[in-house]
Amino acid sequence: PLQTSTSMHLPTFIQSKPLLLSVSTLKQAQHDITKKTWARSWVKSPRYPHSHHINVKMLAGSF
Repeated sequence: PLQTSTSMHLPTFIQSKPLLLSVSTLKQAQHDITKKTWARSWVKSPRYPHSHHINVKMLAGSF
């Protein structure tokens, strides 16, 4: 559950304007959006049918 405070319980300097967004949070959100967009694009790619059956775990080992 999301925990929030009512504005009257916050310090006065926080009550008057919104908090700044964390750079880390913004990067993570953008990463998630990019990953989902790429996944949708990849499924529509003409190369997808030829490579979707490859087991990625099999390629992860060292030689």
